[in-house]
Amino acid sequence: MDISSAKISNHADNLRDPENAKVEIKGQRGVICLVNGINVPKTEGHSMPSKVTRILIESFMKRPSLGTEAMDAIYKLANNGVLVTQSPRYPSFASAGSVFFLKNKFVFSCAGDNVIFHFVDGMIKEVFSGNSSGDAVYLGNTRFASPKVSEQITFAKGVNTFLVCSKRFADCFPESVLEETLANATQVTQRGKERITEVNCDRWLSELWDMIENFDDREEYSAVATSLPEKKKSKKGLIIGIIAGVIVLVAAFLLVGLFTRGKGPQPPQEGAPGMTEPMYAPGEGGMVPPTGPRGETAPAPPTRPPQN
Repeated sequence: MDISSAKISNHADNLRDPENAKVEIKGQRGVICLVNGINVPKTEGHSMPSKVTRILIESFMKRPSLGTEAMDAIYKLANNGVLVTQSPRYPSFASAGSVFFLKNKFVFSCAGDNVIFHFVDGMIKEVFSGNSSGDAVYLGNTRFASPKVSEQITFAKGVNTFLVCSKRFADCFPESVLEETLANATQVTQRGKERITEVNCDRWLSELWDMIENFDDREEYSAVATSLPEKKKSKKGLIIGIIAGVIVLVAAFLLVGLFTRGKGPQPPQEGAPGMTEPMYAPGEGGMVPPTGPRGETAPAPPTRPPQN
């Protein structure tokens, strides 16, 4: 499965490769994660946000679960990770937004004010916003209780694309612009009977970055985009269907044979072709020779000539 992903942040040493955003996918589980630092000393750079990103991803990948209790436990570990890095005089906080997915389902989760967009075939399907009311919703607070978590959502048919971004980044674009720029970064090709849709996430974020107006470097403009291609129809279901059909036919054949044998041999019908008369038939005085053709008497046995 070819996965397209890209990330960007003005608060990173490398604009195109920030440490506070990461995508990790292994088998049927994965995480798309973005952590923004708040009041982080410049000398520390992204060390704290990258640490929180690592905690969120590693905690989920070791014991993947989309349940609310699991989300609470994961974010509690992340909150403790921020607390141990804080300066007593200048406490720093973190805003984290993640997409956790397992098999064919996923959940959105936020601690802070990050925003998550979910697109299906280029159209916005869900928008999930974190809560920005009060410090307690951010990681690094002793009063932090639990993250904001969505219900479990099933992957839609088609190309599923996710954009996890800081609130400042999300505020720069109306939803129509996000869809339009995503369409510009999407290429559809026909390969025989198969229609292939490919999203270039790096091109998408680059176009959005160039469209930001009234840029304020004191704010954080961070985003990570990931596109998961449409799953191809598996031949596994067809093979299972064929095997099941063969099993049903064999079972039906065996049942018919068993039913027939259970009835036992059937008595011969009178006049049935190929049937012959018995050699001897019961009668008065014992056994009598059989008759000849129907309606006739069998010829008498020959007699010995008289002896002189």
